[in-house]
Amino acid sequence: MKKTENKSIQLSKLQENNIWFNFLPAFSVILGLFMSGLMMLLLGYNPLIVYSNMLSYAFRDIY
Repeated sequence: MKKTENKSIQLSKLQENNIWFNFLPAFSVILGLFMSGLMMLLLGYNPLIVYSNMLSYAFRDIY
């Protein structure tokens, strides 16, 4: 009986933290953009220009 009680306690703890897990993908993308921008700065490139060029070339043509 104790094993099932422990599982229900662990499940309720996971449900309480579920709100923060929803923001994790967005936070990961923002952190990745920030870290790659920092790497571009260290290499001597302007991250804003690089990202704007990436977006402009990505949506330029249908093909």
